[in-house]
Amino acid sequence: VLLVLVAIALPLWIHDSADIKEPEPTLQPVITVESKPKEIKTGKNYYQGVLITRVGLIGYLETVFTQEGIEDQIPRAIEVIQCESGFQVDPPHNNISWGVAQFTPPTWKDFGYGDIMNPHAQLKVMASMWRRGLQSRWDCFTGRR
Repeated sequence: VLLVLVAIALPLWIHDSADIKEPEPTLQPVITVESKPKEIKTGKNYYQGVLITRVGLIGYLETVFTQEGIEDQIPRAIEVIQCESGFQVDPPHNNISWGVAQFTPPTWKDFGYGDIMNPHAQLKVMASMWRRGLQSRWDCFTGRR
C-alpha cells in the first residue's frame, strides 16, 4: 500500500514543484554600519578610561582620612603621595610598587581589596593602614626615598 501511495504522490510532487517559480531577486539597499570600538584612554592619570585628577584624588583622600578619624594626618599623606607617585594613577614603576599610593602586591594582598590599580581603593586602604599606625610601610613617610 505504501508503495502505491509513493507511486501516485511522487509524480504529483514533481509536477507541483515544477510549477513553483523562484521569486525574482529584488535589489535592496545595503546599509553599512561602521562600528568603531570605543577608545579607552590610557596613561599615567587614567583608570579604566576615566581621567583621575590630582584635585579629585586629594578630595577623596581627605574624605577617607576623615572617615577613619585621622584628618590631622591629611597634610602628611598628601606629601607622601606626592613623593611616592606624584599623584599619578599609573606612575612609572619597577614592578615592585603599583598605583597612586605605591602598594606592593604582598601588602595589597594583606590589606587591600579588588584591583591594586584602583586609586580610590588605594587611598581607602592607605587611610585604614595609617589609622592602625602603619605609615612606615611607605618609604616617603620614613625618608627612605
